[in-house]
Amino acid sequence: MKKDKRFLNSLEKELAVLKEKDRVLILDKYRNIIDEGLSSKKKITAILKEIGPVKEVALKEIEAVQSNQKDNVFKRFFSFISKDLTVKDENSIKEKEEKKKLREQEREEKRKLREENRVVRKAQREEKRLEREKLREEKNKERAKIKAEKEKEKEKFKTADQKEKEELRKAKKEKNKFLREEKKKLREQEREEKRKLREEKKAERKLKKDNLVKETTEKVEEVFEESIPDTIEEITETHVFESKEARRKRIILTTLGTVLTILLIFFWLWVTVLVIACGFAYLDGVKFVGLIIAAFALDFLLLWIVVMVNRAIFHKKNNVVLNLIIVFVCVAFVALGIVLFFRKLNSIKSVEDVSDKYSMTTKYDTYMLPSDTNKKLSFVFNANYKTQYIVDYDENMLGKVKVEVKYYEAYYDYFIKKSSNIVYISLKIDERDRLSTYISDIKDGVIYDGDEMSRYIVKITMAKEDRERIEIVN
Repeated sequence: MKKDKRFLNSLEKELAVLKEKDRVLILDKYRNIIDEGLSSKKKITAILKEIGPVKEVALKEIEAVQSNQKDNVFKRFFSFISKDLTVKDENSIKEKEEKKKLREQEREEKRKLREENRVVRKAQREEKRLEREKLREEKNKERAKIKAEKEKEKEKFKTADQKEKEELRKAKKEKNKFLREEKKKLREQEREEKRKLREEKKAERKLKKDNLVKETTEKVEEVFEESIPDTIEEITETHVFESKEARRKRIILTTLGTVLTILLIFFWLWVTVLVIACGFAYLDGVKFVGLIIAAFALDFLLLWIVVMVNRAIFHKKNNVVLNLIIVFVCVAFVALGIVLFFRKLNSIKSVEDVSDKYSMTTKYDTYMLPSDTNKKLSFVFNANYKTQYIVDYDENMLGKVKVEVKYYEAYYDYFIKKSSNIVYISLKIDERDRLSTYISDIKDGVIYDGDEMSRYIVKITMAKEDRERIEIVN
């Protein structure tokens, strides 16, 4: 509800003792006053302030209506049923008016005192300025005098003989010494004057600040005193609380900022883990300095962004220049680290022949065929790559099967399990062994061919007569 409507509603309640005709006329009168004020581009608060509090306006209008009526019995009836036409209310209104006049007198006296202090300070500043100008003129005159004396000495020195020149040099040295001491004294004096001037300025700034705080406090007190409401509805007219739209915007922005902060903290934790991993890798011998620099700079950048977003959520002041400098420096270090990292990667050689360092491991297993000739022996292989099978026949292997598996132990773990008529053979990738192998290769400055390292061979030897009794399942 707007302030004008609240005012008119409150006034209508206070005028409940009057007839409906009189009440409508009074409300129309004040509605017109408010409309005229708004059309002349006045603020609603200023218009309501000019009109006055609701109770005073209602009391004034009721008294005006009663004075126009001739029936004394009817007048007493209204004074009896009206809560606002009591001696107590009239006395309280008079007391408020007297207090208001006293406050205005105090404010006027304080304003005059501040004006007098301002004039005195201005006169003091003018006196100090004149003193500084006078000192400056005296220094300039003294410099001009010293310059003229130097010119005379130079001319005299040119026309003098050898002996006189020696005497002039000695005199000049003594004079220069004296002048240096004088300059030293003058500099100390100037420093002392500047120090005093700084202290005076500091005291003046402090006094200004105190006066400003005092004036602001007085203004707030004045506004608070003037805006003391007479009813609960008038309390809601003050701007103590924020509007619904402002509160909605604040809640939305705070929620979005909190979600963004949580996401940034999540990414920051992952980057921190990467920094720690890079540090351990460096200690283990993997000298990727560029990756460490980039990860550390990115970690610090994310942390700083989290701090900035957090300060923005809680409406704390952010130093824009400092933030831009830190972001620029962090981005520069990230770029530098990435360049160094790729440069290091380019220096690592790729080697296809892995036999210099690694050799295949061979596992041999022999299995007997089932005694029942109607049953088959099944071999189940589980591996990540397409298995290469080599079948060889040997008549000496009648009733038996020999399985030979060749693989690189740095890449695979070998498992075997046999049931009644099924043999399960598994080559499982060991991620830790592969990572250790990769790190070990990088330490040596080489990377061996991964396709060759992941290769394996399965060779099955059996008799030709038994080939129908053997089954290979992929």
